[in-house]
Amino acid sequence: MFDLANTRIGIVGLGYVGLPLAVEFGKQFPTIGLDINAARIRELQVGHDSTLEVAAEELRQAHHLRYTDRAEDLATCNVYIVTVPTPVDGYKRPDFSPLIGASTTVGRLLKPGDVAIYESTVYPGATEEICVPILERESSLRFNADFFAGYSPERINPGDKDHRVTSILKVTSGSTPEAAAFVDALYRRIITAGTHRASSIRVAEAAKVIDLDLDGGTIAIQGYGSVGRSLHKLAEDLLNLRVVAVSDSQGGIYNPNGLSFKTVSQHKRATGSVVDAPDTETITNEELLATDVTMLFPAALENVITDENAGRIRAKIVAEMANGPTTPEADKILHDRGIFVLPDLLCNAGGVTVSYFEQVQNAYDYYWTLKTIHQRLDRKMSEAFHAVHRVAELKGVHHRLAAYLVAVERVAEAAKLRGWV
Repeated sequence: MFDLANTRIGIVGLGYVGLPLAVEFGKQFPTIGLDINAARIRELQVGHDSTLEVAAEELRQAHHLRYTDRAEDLATCNVYIVTVPTPVDGYKRPDFSPLIGASTTVGRLLKPGDVAIYESTVYPGATEEICVPILERESSLRFNADFFAGYSPERINPGDKDHRVTSILKVTSGSTPEAAAFVDALYRRIITAGTHRASSIRVAEAAKVIDLDLDGGTIAIQGYGSVGRSLHKLAEDLLNLRVVAVSDSQGGIYNPNGLSFKTVSQHKRATGSVVDAPDTETITNEELLATDVTMLFPAALENVITDENAGRIRAKIVAEMANGPTTPEADKILHDRGIFVLPDLLCNAGGVTVSYFEQVQNAYDYYWTLKTIHQRLDRKMSEAFHAVHRVAELKGVHHRLAAYLVAVERVAEAAKLRGWV
């Protein structure tokens, strides 16, 4: 189990993501590339890639790689890497049909000790909620006992000859610490740009969708009440990102090397403010908003990001934990500047969603476990995020408007189905 020396790899899907990956692994490991397109397999077997992603000389260098359109030929593999596409349906929702089909195929091949790794773009949670149950059903094996999973999002741009699979930093993850270490070590064998091991599969999935740099990423939090403190703790425990600036009503603090949650929270409890916490520089709330960080979390008041300061925001991502922290004018400025804004109606809607769950449970007088609530909340929020993000990309609008478009479209569709219009 988790033995690189005896690794035999099966790549499922030989498109612009799967083929370059198969070629690189095929230079070092016994590798079989599977594609359901028989014509695709025939051209690769004669050393030609019609997509022009991989040159003929590169194909020849993969001495341990062979191709097939028969799934049973992958039976001797012990690592399966799924690279099939995730298209979008007419309602801008992800179509998981290719992923479900690939998972069914892999599930029928899984043996005790095997690892299934996914590279397909999915919403956070989809790997463990959609793919893993299929693997369990088809294999009759137990997840994280008999077999394991990993996720390493693809970062390939078709036709880009300068940024190849080996020269792009690779985010990796696994379903257990041991699986995560194995997946990371496996990719390190071929990725010259290096790897970054995410703290969980869900974090790796989210990093792909919002293009979050997990390697050296930083966070600033405006507001250090219950929300801000929770964010600080989660950033350390779950995301493994550095919180470099926080603030409350009395002012803010900054340390480019990172602020310890334990130190800052203890100082806040003792003094009533984060100001003057050990080893920190005092800054204003306005200066915090303009801090050069990966993610900015406004978690205090509404209307703090306006048309007057939106031009000074340097964060790559703004995640609204407060209600209405960004004015409509600032929204447009941030969008035009290419800053990813996760709007409040998505970012802090978990409480309202759980309130609805409570209503459902009370109506039926049937109550769920805390684990079930967390799972259903996670899936509901992840699906909502993915639907909104897809519309934002397709329509070229900011995520707040995309959320309204998704909502109006669903209401309109429900009205039609009920015969009201």
